[in-house]
Amino acid sequence: MGSSSALLQKYGKLKPIVARKYVPLISDLFMSSYADTTHYRKLFFVDYYTRCGYLDDKYYYGDEAALFGDVIIAQEDKNPGFVDRVFAGIYTLGDEVLARSEELRMKRYSGIPLAALLNTFKNFTTIYTTFAISLMGFNIQFPVESRLKQVVQNRENPSDDMGILSYPSKENSAAMEQIGLLKIGILVRKAGAARLDTLSAALLRKIQRHIHEYGWINTRGGVGDPWTKQEIFERILELEGDLGKMLAESRQHKRKAKQETELLLNQLHADARTVQLVHLAKELVYFRTYRTDYLNKAFFNIRPLLEAIALLRKMSYHDILYLRIQEIEENISVPRQEIERRKGNYALMTLEPHKLIFTSDRNEIRRIKERYCEDFTVDSPEITGKTGYGGNVKGKVKLVFTKSDLPKVARGDILVTPMTTPNFIQAMERAAAFVTDEGGITCHAAIVAREMKKPCIIGTRTATQSLRDNDVVEIDADKGIIRILKRTQGK
Repeated sequence: MGSSSALLQKYGKLKPIVARKYVPLISDLFMSSYADTTHYRKLFFVDYYTRCGYLDDKYYYGDEAALFGDVIIAQEDKNPGFVDRVFAGIYTLGDEVLARSEELRMKRYSGIPLAALLNTFKNFTTIYTTFAISLMGFNIQFPVESRLKQVVQNRENPSDDMGILSYPSKENSAAMEQIGLLKIGILVRKAGAARLDTLSAALLRKIQRHIHEYGWINTRGGVGDPWTKQEIFERILELEGDLGKMLAESRQHKRKAKQETELLLNQLHADARTVQLVHLAKELVYFRTYRTDYLNKAFFNIRPLLEAIALLRKMSYHDILYLRIQEIEENISVPRQEIERRKGNYALMTLEPHKLIFTSDRNEIRRIKERYCEDFTVDSPEITGKTGYGGNVKGKVKLVFTKSDLPKVARGDILVTPMTTPNFIQAMERAAAFVTDEGGITCHAAIVAREMKKPCIIGTRTATQSLRDNDVVEIDADKGIIRILKRTQGK
């Protein structure tokens, strides 16, 4: 499939797609999957490869990553049902990965020799890296979204119609977590509790079960800890409105969405190909979060195993996350100063098949970035993107890059982020609107915006680079425009 120089000449430099801090172990698991062409064949039934890399707290991809969606849809055109077969295989493997990880989560590791622990870890990483190529399925959204736009382009409200035709028919983990939170919230309000320590033992057990089931959502990327009981209680106290009504509405969403879809398809006189296209759009919304949910939950489940390995290696759990797969599997000693350098920055790239480049050297990182990567340039009083959900609102910008940024989002602020994930929900409840660098109509931000009925602009590419905390902006989500009304002093 060519050398790194040939691929660079053919497709150009890699561009930033995901801005988020990842530890080396997670990046290595993902990058090892991307580099191995056998994974594409096993899960997507096609020969393919795409360059990608992590540095400066961003994931960079070559343009060939987006073209992968065209390759898959071309197969769907030739063999209707092809994408469904791809999804079915991925779901089967995902269940296997999750089941194995849950076994590891419940296992006791006291007294087990290090060699046996390392072998357990190696066996798990083999299946995990195979499943991780499911991340490439994200790119199927591009041709599906483009075709869906053509279906509704002559309608009076095409954005609304796109929202109806892409509304998911399955609930993801974040939606189920919200339903669980509402159920507990109703009981808390009924009890009239204002403090956690006044809750009954039965309610505390319900909160603990909720954390056991969904706490992993707060640990995405291998870092962070599950919600505490106090954090769950505070989220409940922040809920506004009639919780019983909100719960009933959430249960009605699925039925209402199905009815609206059927009505719109009838109005469009949709043929079999259009019906299948809509089916794929809805499945993709679920699939997007499914991939990352399963990868994150599975990694969370092996934390006890990694803690046991770290203990025998006289390391902390958080330090072992800064090792690479081989360094753990082969018990390779990594100097403390090297771990500290990696905490500052590192580069991990696949620029040609079956090869990885890794360095924590500042000069080498700079050289790699200059040769293989490019960032978007930004300098405009307006930022444009795509409509996730319509509406117009003004407010102060709050940039969110990591979990630690979420508390600064106050009620009425404009949440601006590279991409929302399920652990953003509490901040999204407070925000007046959402703006993301990434995403299409099937992205998490767009789906949540439709459910919360809040203005949302997605796919801006540069919003997090153009804006700073406390800039005052106007969100014209109907037109997909963010207007900067007042810059933060000193910018």
